[in-house]
Amino acid sequence: MAWATATARSARKRPPLFEEETRAFLARRGSEGLGALLALAGLAALLTVQTYSPEDPSIFSATDAAPQNALGLIGASIADPLVRATGWAANGVGLVLLVWGARLMLHRGEERVLSRLILAPIAIALAAVLAAAHVPPPTWGADYGLGGVLGDSALAAIIGQVPLPLGPALTVVTLALAVIAGTMALLALGVDGAEFASLLRYLWQGLVLAFAVSVGALAALTRGGAAAARSGGRAAGAGARRLARDQADRRATRAERRQEPVFAAEIDTPPGTAADAEAVMARISAAVRARD
Repeated sequence: MAWATATARSARKRPPLFEEETRAFLARRGSEGLGALLALAGLAALLTVQTYSPEDPSIFSATDAAPQNALGLIGASIADPLVRATGWAANGVGLVLLVWGARLMLHRGEERVLSRLILAPIAIALAAVLAAAHVPPPTWGADYGLGGVLGDSALAAIIGQVPLPLGPALTVVTLALAVIAGTMALLALGVDGAEFASLLRYLWQGLVLAFAVSVGALAALTRGGAAAARSGGRAAGAGARRLARDQADRRATRAERRQEPVFAAEIDTPPGTAADAEAVMARISAAVRARD
C-alpha cells in the first residue's frame, strides 16, 4: 500500500510531457493540416464531378476508351456512381469538404465539425431531389434528371403524396424543397446564427449597392438624353433662324428688282435672339404688310 501511494504521488509530481502552450500549438497546427487535406480532397472531388463523362470506363460502363476525367480512371470510377445517383448534387461532396477544410485552416467553427458533418449526406440527398424538379438543359444527355436516379425516385414519391394536380403539386414541392434543402445545406456547412446574420447583411448591402448603381446609370442616361434634346432644340432654332433670314434675303432681292422699299431693320433678327421660326415669320409678314 505504501508503495502504491508513493508511486501515485510521484506520478502527480511528474511534469507533463508537453506544456499547455505547446499542446495548444500542436493542436492548431494539426487542425490546419487536416483542413488542408480536406480542402485538397474537396477540390479533387469537384474536379472529378465537373469533368465527368458517361462514356468513361467505370463499373456501369465497360469500354476500352481512354477516360476523359481529370483524375483518370480513378476519377471516372468515383464520379460515375455519384453522378448517376445524385446528379448535380454530386458537387455537394466536394463543396462540403472544401468548406470544412477552409474552416479548419481558419479556425472558424471547427468545434462544430462533427455535429454538422453528419448532416451533409441529408443535405446532398435533398439537393438531389430539388435538382430533379428542374428541367435538364439540352446538353444533359442522360436518361435520368438533374437529381440522378435518387432524385427522380424521391421526387416522384413525394409528389404522389400531395393531394393536388401535377402542375400545382410540383410547384409546391419545389418551393418547399428549396427552403428545406437550403436550410440543411447551411447547417451542414457549419453556418451558425451570427454567420447567417452576416450573410443576410452582406446580401442586403449588395442589393442596395446594385440598386444605387442602377439608379445612377439611369440618371446619367436621362441627363444625357435631356442634354441631347436641348442641343437638338438649339440646333433646330438656329436652323429656323437661318431659313428665315434666307427667305428675307430672297424677298429683299426680289423687292430691289422691282425697286420696292424693304424694311430690313424690322426683318433682321438681333444676334443672340432665341425666337423660334414662327416669331421670325410673323415679323416678316408684318414687314410685308407695312409696305402697302
